[in-house]
Amino acid sequence: MELFFRYQGEMNCEVQFMLPTCKIVGPWKYVTHSQFLPYLGGSGEIFVGDMNIWISGKGYLDWHAGGTGTFVGSTVDLDAGIKAVRFQHLYPTGLYAWSATKMNTIHSAAGETPISATVQGSQIANMPNILAIVQDVLAYYGGIYTYYPWNNLDVVAMPKSFSGGFGPLSSIFVTKGVLDATPDNNSIYGAMSLLSHEIGHEWWGNLVEMADSTAVILSEGLAEFSSNLFMEQALGDNRYFFVENSMTYTYTVPHDEEPIMISPFVYSSPYYYQVAYQKGATVIDMLRLEIGDEAVLDGLKLMSESYFMEYAYPEDLFAAFEEVSGQDLAYFYDQWLAGRGVIRATVGASCSPGTEVCTVSVKQKPDSDQGLFKFNLPVRAYLRDGSTVNHVFRVDDWEVQAVLPVKSHEVQRLVVDPRRQLARILRPALHGDIDMNGVVDGADLVHLSFAYQINLVVASDWGEYFYANSRYHDLADIATDEEPGSYDGRVNQHDLDFFQEQFGSAFVAPR
Repeated sequence: MELFFRYQGEMNCEVQFMLPTCKIVGPWKYVTHSQFLPYLGGSGEIFVGDMNIWISGKGYLDWHAGGTGTFVGSTVDLDAGIKAVRFQHLYPTGLYAWSATKMNTIHSAAGETPISATVQGSQIANMPNILAIVQDVLAYYGGIYTYYPWNNLDVVAMPKSFSGGFGPLSSIFVTKGVLDATPDNNSIYGAMSLLSHEIGHEWWGNLVEMADSTAVILSEGLAEFSSNLFMEQALGDNRYFFVENSMTYTYTVPHDEEPIMISPFVYSSPYYYQVAYQKGATVIDMLRLEIGDEAVLDGLKLMSESYFMEYAYPEDLFAAFEEVSGQDLAYFYDQWLAGRGVIRATVGASCSPGTEVCTVSVKQKPDSDQGLFKFNLPVRAYLRDGSTVNHVFRVDDWEVQAVLPVKSHEVQRLVVDPRRQLARILRPALHGDIDMNGVVDGADLVHLSFAYQINLVVASDWGEYFYANSRYHDLADIATDEEPGSYDGRVNQHDLDFFQEQFGSAFVAPR
C-alpha cells in the first residue's frame, strides 16, 4: 500500500513550513499528522507501506521532508516539476506524519540505533547537542524498559506555531525553537524534558498501545513519568519536574470538576493536560512510595515486554505492578485512577522535651466527598546533632498516629513528605507549627520567613497565574480565624501578619 500527498502550485505561507497552519493550493488545506488527514480507506487508521511526499511549486528543488518511518530517498522529475520524498513504514501505525521546508538531514554515528535530525540549515551546527541528548534518552529507556523497538529515530523540526511536539512511531516532531537549545543556556533543560517525553512515546503509545480512550495513562502518563525520571537522574536526583507536575495538578484542578483518569471523556475536559500528563506521571511516581523504586521499574519492564506491539488497558499495567510487588493495589487504582481529588489532611506532631517519644498524627475528614485516601507518609526528623532520620508510616484510616524512631529531646524539627512525593495539601494541627516539632516558637517564624513570598498563585498587573514553586510550604499558608480554611495558595504578608498577631512579637527562643 502506498500513501501519497500531492501538492501543486505555489505555497501561500506565512512560515516556511507546511505544518500545521501553512495554507497551500491543492487538495489539502492544512498539513500536519494523521489526526488532521482523512482516514485511509474512509474509516481505517492503520497504515503500513510507503509514504510519498510529492512537493511542487516555487523553489521545490530546495525543499526536503522529514517524516515517520524510514527515509528511503528522494527523486526529482524536472519535466513534471515534482520532487518525491519516500518513507517506508515497516510497522503498523495509526499516527503517520511529516514536515517539509528547506531542511537538511544530519545523521549520528554514535549509539546502537541510527538517529538523525531533519532541520533547517541554521540549526545544523547545534545538532550534536540535540542528538547527544537523544542518544542518552534512548540508552536510558532501553536499559530500564525493553530495547528500542524500531529501526531508526528521526527528530523533525516543526514550526513555532505548533505547540510542543508529538511522538509518532520511530520519529519525534518538536517545535523549531526546542532544537535551538544549547548547554550554554537554561533552555537546554526544557529541551531535554520535551525530547525525553516524546521519545518516551516510542515505548508508551507506540510499542505498548492504548486499547481505547480510557488508557491515556499508558501513553501520556507514562511518557511524562519517563521524562521526569530521566530528568531526575540526569540532573543528579533532582525532583523538580515531578514536583512541578504534582503541585500543578494538586492546586489547579477543582475536585468537583476533575475528570476521572480512566474516563473516555477525559479528552474533552479543560483539565485534560493536568490529568493525562501531570496526574498520570504523579500517580506512577507515588507508586514508588507504595511498592519501591525497583518494583515500579520491574513492573514497567514487564509491561513493555508483555504487551510488545500489543494493545493494553490500565488494569494490565497494575496487574504487572501487582505481579512484581506481590501487593494488592486495588485501593491505589481506585483512589487515583477511578477516583478524584488529592490527599487533604491535618498533620500534627508531639515532640516536647518533657516526653520520651515523638509522635506524628494524620487526620482526614470522614465527611469529605473525596473519601478516604490510603498512602505511605514519609517523615524526616532533623536532629540537634545535625543528622537526619527518615521514617515512613502507613496511613490507612481517617486518623492515624505513629511513633517515630527518635527521642523527643533529640528532635529539632520534622518535615512531612520531604521530597514532595504525594499529591497532597497538608495543614498543621497546631496553628503555626510550621517546623512540626510540636510547639509554636520562634523557629516557626524563621521557617515561615524562608517561605515568605514563595507563592504558587502569583499576582501581577495582568491578574493571577500559577507557578509551581517546589519551595512552597503548605504548612506556612495560614488561615485566619475570621475565615477558617481561607488558604490562598501563597505564603505572603497575610500569613506573616497573622502569625505575628496570633503569637505576638516575643517568641520562645528555638531550643
